[in-house]
Amino acid sequence: MNRRMRLWRSLAVVGVASLVLAACGGDDAEEPGDDGGVTTEEPEGEGDEGGEEQPPAEGEFEPAEGDPAMTIGTLLPQSGSLSFLGPPMETGAAVAVEEINENGGIDGAPVELVNADEGDANLNIVGQSADSLINQGVDAILGAAATGMSQRVYSEITGAGILQISPSNTGVEVTDWETNGLYFRTAPSDVLQGEILGEVILEDGHETLGILYIDSPYGEGLAEAVASTVESAGVEVVVQTAVAENAESYSAEVAALAAESPDAIVVVSYDQVYSIIPELESAFDDLSGLYLVDGNTKDLSVGPTEDEPGLPEGVVEGATGTIPGQSVEGTPFAERLLEVTPDLDSWTYAGEAYDAIILVALSAIQAGSTESADIAAEMVDVSGTDGTECSTFAECKTLIESGESINYEGISGPIEFDENGDPQSAFIGIYDFDASNVPVYREARTLDIE
Repeated sequence: MNRRMRLWRSLAVVGVASLVLAACGGDDAEEPGDDGGVTTEEPEGEGDEGGEEQPPAEGEFEPAEGDPAMTIGTLLPQSGSLSFLGPPMETGAAVAVEEINENGGIDGAPVELVNADEGDANLNIVGQSADSLINQGVDAILGAAATGMSQRVYSEITGAGILQISPSNTGVEVTDWETNGLYFRTAPSDVLQGEILGEVILEDGHETLGILYIDSPYGEGLAEAVASTVESAGVEVVVQTAVAENAESYSAEVAALAAESPDAIVVVSYDQVYSIIPELESAFDDLSGLYLVDGNTKDLSVGPTEDEPGLPEGVVEGATGTIPGQSVEGTPFAERLLEVTPDLDSWTYAGEAYDAIILVALSAIQAGSTESADIAAEMVDVSGTDGTECSTFAECKTLIESGESINYEGISGPIEFDENGDPQSAFIGIYDFDASNVPVYREARTLDIE
């Protein structure tokens, strides 16, 4: 994909909160109706003839009921090295379905979710889970989370005529998959994340860079995107080494990296970071020049499992990480997520999952069909720039039913699918690790893509 980013701008946290507030709507002092608006009660018999119940006003919908109009399967990690990403994405999807069904669903009938476990490369269950969802007759599938897992099943899913939409596949090669127009993703290509991370490295004044990346499509694509960005500005990439996903030790790779003495280091990994960082700490005086990515920018004070410890306090203080999307912490959307999953401790890709479900439902309404091919044919238009901008399911549904074209603006930002199902505009969040090894949101940069 040879597209270049032309523009980025920083967004303050208050800007993010305002965006999500607009998307979620409502005043805490007023009672919300089914569509998130305000309800008023009339005395019985007033406001209509003979006290007869009036139909909902335009833009107001009765809750969906009856048999489901659409079943969406989720293929997300409930176990394995990416299991920390499962809860926010599953919760984001659940919030979307709740909102859809509160606002009349599709032709008055509800949307339902069926969940399956993606696992990871070691567990090797993604094919079995995809088969299960296909055999249950789902109308669309949300997932998988990892590009490598989707790579194993996208041919099977789309070959069965089922629409697939991932909230977190960022691999560069996804753009070139042959899917008969049935694959979409709400997370941007790693071309975008790589360029933003590269820009941050350049802004920090580094002159040499070493990159360790897991040997997978995700790792290779993101590493190359970072490298090409910094090299184009004169930074020397002294090491760009793939590491095995399941290695017992990364000491040899870290020793080779240390021998080149780069003043900045990028680690593209998932939970391998828990093994790599202690090796880096032993080989380098400090890790303030460490840069992480969406697969490992998380609370590293907590171990990868309940039985394993997190990293020693302060070991990554001053490091920087990136995650596609905007932080939703402290927003009404986050409150809605916590209503569904009270112990949720991560927001990563929750907005992208929410947006994916909303887009599928709106496209079904615009198509007048829940057939995957019909829905897919409307996804570009529903997310595009030519229609009336709207940011809630109820608002967008009202516009569609009145015959207007729409431009859905999501929780995760503008999406605007192209003919490959790739979003053409996206936000990348930038985080700084504190003394407790916790990433703290700094800002989001948004990109226009040529």
